[in-house]
Amino acid sequence: MTLQKTKTYFISLNELEEREATGEPTATSTLLEAYKALPPMALPSWRALGTEWHFALGNPQEGLNTTLSDLPQSLEPITLPHRTLDPDTPYWYVAMVTISEPSVLDIGADDGAQLYCDGRRIPIQGDTFWVNGSPMPIRMVVRVLNKAVYGGLEWVNIVPQLEFQHYSAALLKRIALGRLVRKTRLLRQPLKRQLSAVLNAVREGTDSTLQKAESQLANYPLTQVGPLLQNTTTHSTSILWETDVACSGRLEWGEGESLSSTLDAQSEGNLHSIVLTGLKPNTAYSYRTYSGCVVSLQHTFRTLPTEGGFAFTYWADPHCSESSVNENIAFRQTVSALQQFPSAFTVGGGDFVEDGNHHDAWLSFFDILAPISAQVPTMLMGGNHEYDRCFEDLRSIYLERYLRNHPQPHYYAWTASNARFVALDPNVYFPTGIPQGSAEHLWFMQELESWEWRQAEWRFILIHQPPYSQGWLDYQGDMPIRNLLEPLIEKHAIDFVVSGHTHDYERLTRQYGKQTAHFLILGGAGGGIEEGALSPQPVMDRVIRYGHFGHFQVDAGTVIFSAIATDARVLDTLKVSKCGGR
Repeated sequence: MTLQKTKTYFISLNELEEREATGEPTATSTLLEAYKALPPMALPSWRALGTEWHFALGNPQEGLNTTLSDLPQSLEPITLPHRTLDPDTPYWYVAMVTISEPSVLDIGADDGAQLYCDGRRIPIQGDTFWVNGSPMPIRMVVRVLNKAVYGGLEWVNIVPQLEFQHYSAALLKRIALGRLVRKTRLLRQPLKRQLSAVLNAVREGTDSTLQKAESQLANYPLTQVGPLLQNTTTHSTSILWETDVACSGRLEWGEGESLSSTLDAQSEGNLHSIVLTGLKPNTAYSYRTYSGCVVSLQHTFRTLPTEGGFAFTYWADPHCSESSVNENIAFRQTVSALQQFPSAFTVGGGDFVEDGNHHDAWLSFFDILAPISAQVPTMLMGGNHEYDRCFEDLRSIYLERYLRNHPQPHYYAWTASNARFVALDPNVYFPTGIPQGSAEHLWFMQELESWEWRQAEWRFILIHQPPYSQGWLDYQGDMPIRNLLEPLIEKHAIDFVVSGHTHDYERLTRQYGKQTAHFLILGGAGGGIEEGALSPQPVMDRVIRYGHFGHFQVDAGTVIFSAIATDARVLDTLKVSKCGGR
């Protein structure tokens, strides 16, 4: 289908909310009422497995994957749930259990689990472990890997495989129905046959009615991720978007408000990306995406500047979940406030989702972020929650999927005017850190010696885990991060280390020889705010417990930082000056 025949078939979420706020019936009111009237799904009949558990602390040097040869010989009896304070350490749990039929295990482990049954490693499948039945008792070993502060084994529940399969099929059908309802409600003018097909699918719930409804909407791809501006430089950018169904993708774009050029996207099923090169610095460009017969709204962005002052924002820890409504509302408030502060780019400092293995959580995150990510270059970096349930190989499949246009999705650098930024990800390793000799460490050392880093006036390190923190009792910051960065601060003139992880705002300024370094924690984007006592050490210069993000105004000789509340109030400011620049 040619571009001339495409049009905007969908309304925005804001327009949908405005329509429904009036209380007037719409074409999809009956459909929404029918979906809301569906009975709650019956959960599987989980039961606790094992009553006599024994525990031993492992050795961090065991690394990510090991064998039962590292299982300590001396174990102590414990009861579940069990948690302890030994960050970046494996915990071993052992029990004799009876599993009489093929079953599925749900293991609640903070932050992830590896399972052995009678000496054999059982790989995780999605969120669960599938085991065969046995007439004899089984020696079960659960190895929990704690990447945060407190960790441990909270539960081990079991259900027959057949029951779980029936539940999973019903859950997938309910999710598919929910997406069809949402897609129909977003159609600008849904056809009667489309409304009828989706309504029948909701009311009858059969495979045939679901397939018919999907076929009625298959020719109208709905963008569910993006458009996402990423890997933006002074002369290039990439644009990524994902649709709910496979289709072809194209881009219409041009300088200013014109849309004079078209490019075919690299489309892999329902994921589409395009790289624009040869752009001018600090210049506005417009674009719109084409997904099959559907065209997006027109968006405008600017490339990064090569000179002059600029602003950027930083936020972290939205912890989006497909079911956690309150936390998602908090992130919506953050995104709404961010839009009031124009910036050259925005940085997401990790923990975008509560569980990195849940695709619907990622869809929620990108759905909320879309008003920004389509028009402001968006630099995303991994946090520990992006790796939850990924403890077979510590590969976050969705982080890699959506950051694929970076040379390395886990670590990268960019320049804007007189500032250089390095984003790191210590979560691809266990224990958490960036070990010497690793590919990321070698790249980091080369980056600190690069011409781009040395000629910059301002130098920023961006990393999810902070080297210093006071907001959690018994947590003083991540020692591996502190040990990595502190020897480098004076030699490589690091000005700012910006993090998240702790869900509050914290600030600390320290002197390293002739170099002053400023440590900022901006972990208040929506994942809840810390409560309770502060850690006695270190004593930060400022700690504020309120939802927030950071705003930086970077100029020659001066950086003005502001911690901005999600209601747009200024919570704190810091002005850093240099005499004569570099």
